[in-house]
Amino acid sequence: ATTGGILQVVGDGYDFRHALSREAVASELLPGERDRVHLAYAKVLAAAADPRRAGDLARHWLDAHEPSLAFDAYLMALADARSAYAAETEAAILEQLVELWPSVPDAAERSDSTRARLLVAAAVAWTEAGRTTRSSTLLDVAETLLAPDDRRGRGELLGRRMAEAANSRSFREAMALGTEAVACLAPFDDPHALERRATIHANLVDALQQLGRHDDAAEHRAEALRLAALTGDAGV
Repeated sequence: ATTGGILQVVGDGYDFRHALSREAVASELLPGERDRVHLAYAKVLAAAADPRRAGDLARHWLDAHEPSLAFDAYLMALADARSAYAAETEAAILEQLVELWPSVPDAAERSDSTRARLLVAAAVAWTEAGRTTRSSTLLDVAETLLAPDDRRGRGELLGRRMAEAANSRSFREAMALGTEAVACLAPFDDPHALERRATIHANLVDALQQLGRHDDAAEHRAEALRLAALTGDAGV
């Protein structure tokens, strides 16, 4: 196949020379055969346990009709994207997790999250990637999915809304949203929650200073630093 110009050597493996050749071969696979091929690739990639290939692993699990295993692989890919500060990739993976959610009965346990919170996280990531319109749309959807007792989800949503209000220079609205957000998140003290709380307090400092409430701003500055120190993360 290589001599005939169908395949080419790429690194330590092979690839199709032309996309049309790939599509032609794929179209000849029978449905059951296609499933077995994807399953074989997924098993090899799973055994390698390489976070950089987790996205490929997820897609093969999906095509092998294993949504729960695909969900786990996307969670691995999400951690890798976050460690690389790849905001656009992070956002796309979070949306994949949201889309898969109904097909995974124990998605909440696997992700230690809710569907609404994943959408809020995707909105934050899209904002960091410069896609603010997409971010705002996802926040609207997240709000419709929030359970009445999901205080953490509501706190994270309000924290994002607060940032939007501050960017629009609506500082009184930002202050009200931020105050409610930190009240919702107050019971949670895991590292991610501490980081979110610290960030919201820091944003409150900016809003309060714009409103001339410098004493209140100083209190929130101190609380932001206290919470940031509790995360144990020098970057925070």
